[in-house]
Amino acid sequence: MIEEALKKYNFFEGKEFEVFNIQDYGRKSKFKIKMKGKCYTLILSEERIKPYIKKLAILGDNFKKIIGLKYLSEDNKVLILDYFGNGNGIDLVKIDSTLENNDYELQLKNILDNIHSIKHEYVDFSINGYKDWKDYYLSEISDKIINIYNQNLITNDVKKILLEKLEESSKRYIDFQTTLIHADVTPLNVCINKEDNSLYLIDYDDFKIGDPLMDISRIINCKDMSKIFKLLVDKYYYQYENDINHLFYTLRVNINWYNHIIEKNQEAIYNLNKAREDIFYIIDSIINHV
Repeated sequence: MIEEALKKYNFFEGKEFEVFNIQDYGRKSKFKIKMKGKCYTLILSEERIKPYIKKLAILGDNFKKIIGLKYLSEDNKVLILDYFGNGNGIDLVKIDSTLENNDYELQLKNILDNIHSIKHEYVDFSINGYKDWKDYYLSEISDKIINIYNQNLITNDVKKILLEKLEESSKRYIDFQTTLIHADVTPLNVCINKEDNSLYLIDYDDFKIGDPLMDISRIINCKDMSKIFKLLVDKYYYQYENDINHLFYTLRVNINWYNHIIEKNQEAIYNLNKAREDIFYIIDSIINHV
């Protein structure tokens, strides 16, 4: 029983709780638990908790409030976060097509505005040998392209073309003011509690300092998957759809996703050829951007 295994941690001593969801790609270090009628995200891995500790030390109560941090054990082995209140929330993937318009898109915009209002620059790229944000992203995407090639999923000619086009496209990239970002705004991480029509943005595992447009790009990329996301773009974010940095972040997301499909052996579910075509299309859009 998972519940019995968790009781070895001092935090759970004498507490009644129930594990009702494991969302961790088999690693079993992240759970959804219910205690006293409320639901929380529980993280147990010390490696996964470290980024939260670093951000908490730098950003303090603002960070704690936004991500709903409830408890961090003295030994840094248990982290408890808010989930979505009483557990009645359902993610958009399951219910989006059945939702009536209840200003959910405005609720999500307000959440993101709150997150993006916290500005703090603490990343020293020189530690890892990077010159700036552009150099960091360019190196990250290049590494993914090479990894795809090393797994024999693209030819050497295609790899060269991708890297050349990536280098050319990066010259159009514009630097930005950094804020806190969620970094994983997808329909799966947006929940609706239909009892009170409230919306929650959950799963802050990738929370970081970055460009707010990175979050907005995820929404624009997913607008065809979600009524709420489409409304959000149509009402508030339409002006970013052809922004040069939006295209750059879309490229980053698509290459990361292409790499994810390969690493998780999901070629039978997702069309790799279509994913590759999307990458070339985005690169061409950046190069030809006016």
